[in-house]
Amino acid sequence: MLACLITPAAMAAPSWAELDTVQQASLESMRDQWDQIDDARRDNILAGLARWLILNDEERARAQSRFQQWQLLSEEDRSDLSRQFQQFQGLDDDTKQELRTRYERYRKLPEEQKNELREKFRNDQDSARDADKKDADRKSDKDDRGETSSSKSDGKGSRGDDNGNDNNGRDGRGSGDSGGGGSNNGGGRK
Repeated sequence: MLACLITPAAMAAPSWAELDTVQQASLESMRDQWDQIDDARRDNILAGLARWLILNDEERARAQSRFQQWQLLSEEDRSDLSRQFQQFQGLDDDTKQELRTRYERYRKLPEEQKNELREKFRNDQDSARDADKKDADRKSDKDDRGETSSSKSDGKGSRGDDNGNDNNGRDGRGSGDSGGGGSNNGGGRK
């Protein structure tokens, strides 16, 4: 019932004039454009500012360092990391905790072991990528030849299609096959 009384204007992010003095001082570089930024983005900026203001000096230094590292990444790397972050956020809490625990164990390993694990991971990824590419190439080749999964033998001894052709595209009649496959046209000679 109360939600019905709240108007969209009441839910809008604050304008520059509505920010308190600490917020205005922290966001001074955005003064001229603040009121043109959409509400959702302004809310996100204010939430980030609130988190920033409660960090101690060490945490702020670490956050600044990470932001600088982020800025040095290519657009592709940023997109990959954003996608991975979104995937992580979609995981259940138990899985997230398990991944955090594994990461902490990894961080405590000697540098040599970390390097070995990284190399193994890269090799495993390369192998998986190569296998995926081979599968895609095989599928593409079959598509180019007009083969589909339905033209494969079903594994039940099927010897051909409804037109008397075997699965290799040959006419089933007179193939010299003594295995009893014969033709699918009623059998026997004419």
